[in-house]
Amino acid sequence: QLDALESGAADIAFLYGPPPNRLDFEVLPVRHENLVLAMTATHRLAAAPRILLRDLTDEPFIWISRKKNYVYYNALLDACRDGGLAPYIVQETTSRATLLSLIASGLGIGFMLSSILASHPPGLIFREVDDLKLGVNLSLSWRRDTPSFPVRSFVDTVRAMLNLPEQSAI
Repeated sequence: QLDALESGAADIAFLYGPPPNRLDFEVLPVRHENLVLAMTATHRLAAAPRILLRDLTDEPFIWISRKKNYVYYNALLDACRDGGLAPYIVQETTSRATLLSLIASGLGIGFMLSSILASHPPGLIFREVDDLKLGVNLSLSWRRDTPSFPVRSFVDTVRAMLNLPEQSAI
């Protein structure tokens, strides 16, 4: 979505990851999400009292493709390596639905944003990894030079949902 925003193909976008550090963009932080580990309910770690990154050594991972979000991909790899895990990636995908399906089929485990807890396929469970210190920020971004009425209205609606003061003069 950042590419569409930069090219002008989109006037406004929700972006995961670090917000664009550019003077021509406005950014409204929306929320911070932690990562959780997705696995089948029958996985050997499903009932473990605590999971650490080192416990995941030699586990097959389903991973979001670098093409989908290279910043997230690299940050997650770095966080795993910092915790002593070199992930054994058996499949990469650009789709969250495919990632969940592959995990549900038992092909491997994978990291997901915690928002997945609201709705997911049956048979999967999600666990925190105690020493994984990585989260992802969601922000709303728009170009300063295109504050159309629909963009202003949408930003004001998001601000209201977040209980932030309205700033219609964007």
